[in-house]
Amino acid sequence: MGRKEISQVGQQAGWVATYVIQEVWKCVVGWEGVYEVSDQGRVRSLDRVVSAPSRWGHLVQQRRRGRIMSGHAKSHGYVRVALQHEGAATYAYVHALVLQAFRGARPEGHETRHLNGLRSDNRLLNLDYGTHRDNQMDRVKHGTSNRGERHGLAKLTESAVRAIRGDTAPARDLALRYGCSPSLINNVRRGSSWGHVV
Repeated sequence: MGRKEISQVGQQAGWVATYVIQEVWKCVVGWEGVYEVSDQGRVRSLDRVVSAPSRWGHLVQQRRRGRIMSGHAKSHGYVRVALQHEGAATYAYVHALVLQAFRGARPEGHETRHLNGLRSDNRLLNLDYGTHRDNQMDRVKHGTSNRGERHGLAKLTESAVRAIRGDTAPARDLALRYGCSPSLINNVRRGSSWGHVV
């Protein structure tokens, strides 16, 4: 029985069901004692003492209170945070921090996958390592792939591809008709281009 069904049964019985999600925090790899990341995709700084220059030029110890970091989504949708401590500073993508802390180092030849297609959803249950092919298949499944007509430089449409495959005219004539090269026509007929169109 899912949460929705349990909630409906609870309402009929006269009681209210509440769900508490226990957030698990682990150290950010390479920033131990300074930052932590949670399985819910949040990053926080920890209470710490830092050296900072005073207005007279000498270093003084300042207490910094820990806080939840506000991530910023880049134009491509991935969220990143600024990490800094004792002169070292870097930007890090939250999805990479989550997977590194909870699953370990990224295996050779693998990349991070957002299983539901939402680049801003950095919960552990939505992240996994996979090959480039796995990631591309996820994009096709979620409808975020830019292949075919969605590609900005596409010369053909899916209906044109089907028509080309059914036409027996020479490739040169079809290329003139569709405004593309004869080699593209031949690739479409062989299925090496637009292979996803049936």
